Amino acid sequence: MTYNFDSELAQQYGVNEAIFIHNIFFWLSHNSANNKHFYKGRYWTYNSKMAFVKLFPFWTYEQVKKIIKNLSDCGVLLKDNFNEKSWDKTIWYSLDDSVLDYYKTVNEAIS
Repeated sequence: MTYNFDSELAQQYGVNEAIFIHNIFFWLSHNSANNKHFYKGRYWTYNSKMAFVKLFPFWTYEQVKKIIKNLSDCGVLLKDNFNEKSWDKTIWYSLDDSVLDYYKTVNEAIS
């Protein structure tokens, strides 16, 4: 599998965090294109930490927790819960507008 990240985001947040951001951005773009998971004025995606470990086999569970915490602490990664069942604790993720605007600017420059 091929993993991608933006070098500017890697310089700002770290390589692991940039890889994670890129993955979240991919799914937000996918959900936007399919008009799915739009809550509180933005698109969201969800996954468990164990699912992220399976998606990124070079990270341990503890590394995934740390990456999510780092990005949440600096306000880049937004977290919420939009699950229909109250017992479902799956976390939903989105990205701060500054990161979304950055990707929009980068994509416009490429076009």
